[in-house]
Amino acid sequence: MLEQLNQMNWADVKHAYGPATDVPKDIQNLASQDKKVREKAMYNLCGNIFHQGTRYEATPYAIPFLLELLNSDTVQEKEEIILLLVNLALGYEDEYLPQGVDPEQFRNDLLASEAKVTEEQRVNQQKFGFSYPALIQCYDIVQSGIPLLYAFLEADEPELRNSAVFAMAWFPELSAQSLPKALEYLERSKVEMDRCHAILSAGLLARNSREDQDISPLRPYLTHQSLLVRTCAAIALATNPLTPEVLQRLIEGITDDESLNFVEGIYFNEGRIGGYASLTLSNFGKQEKETIIPALCQNLVSANTYQSLDITRAILVILNSDRSQGIRHVGLNDLQAVEIAALKAIYQHGGWTIDGGEFVNYMNLLQIAGLPHTREDLGKYLGL
Repeated sequence: MLEQLNQMNWADVKHAYGPATDVPKDIQNLASQDKKVREKAMYNLCGNIFHQGTRYEATPYAIPFLLELLNSDTVQEKEEIILLLVNLALGYEDEYLPQGVDPEQFRNDLLASEAKVTEEQRVNQQKFGFSYPALIQCYDIVQSGIPLLYAFLEADEPELRNSAVFAMAWFPELSAQSLPKALEYLERSKVEMDRCHAILSAGLLARNSREDQDISPLRPYLTHQSLLVRTCAAIALATNPLTPEVLQRLIEGITDDESLNFVEGIYFNEGRIGGYASLTLSNFGKQEKETIIPALCQNLVSANTYQSLDITRAILVILNSDRSQGIRHVGLNDLQAVEIAALKAIYQHGGWTIDGGEFVNYMNLLQIAGLPHTREDLGKYLGL
């Protein structure tokens, strides 16, 4: 195993902290039988070849060796490697929700960004080991390893099973092979958590497949006894426009039980199923503003700071769906009552602070959406 790892000149490629000479040792240490050694190696790799969502020229060279580790019977905690591989392919994958990944658009956007790079920017990118073509390579190399994961759907460890079906969801070019595997996994699953992963994976694969895919086996789960399973089925089956049944299930998911704000053990959206349902409502149900916004505002009341990001983003998508300019340029008297109520909910219950200070990510979200982006300014706009 890893016989070729040290034959490459890692000093010739860079990661976040310079020449990638430390990468082979970290990859080797992922195979250690010592948990602390593995944890340290994973921490290092999440900081150098995947730094705050960025991948580097060294990253695509590391991926084949990470895939090789998955083939070994002695490597432990393979689910952690699988989750890292998803990050290496996409960055923070939850940024692609609720639609999932359109691979053609993904590649075209990166190629367009590459075409716009100035000579000065290119020199700077080379200095820090970044390139847009490397990001495309990362996605394609990880995709080549997805068939390795099918065997893990039979694993004894639920974490390994579910990380595998989770990873499959982001590579719809393989949906002809992956979707039947996800549906088979769903059919034989007896555990709620397994069912949810299979349902959500199948939904994303079908949504982004270039061919029509039959996910009718998900429909019975809209009436499942578990609110979590029903909500996941509604997320997976959402279309534009939303059917009444799917709309009802999504609203139930964000209003009936605060426990869906975070579900431990679910990999999709880092367990924020309420937030995932909120984003689904906003993307597929813009025409149901009068029904959806009050439900989102109700959910915002019980959300913590991080959870409020998804919910607020969903509210803003609907508020801006038929606007050409930001709300801050619109007089308060020109807003609908439901829109004013939404802004008041954001003012009162939004994720403005974290650890005693301002939550910059939240304010940036509002600013990008064209709202007054400090709580004080939003209060002034609302006359509060």
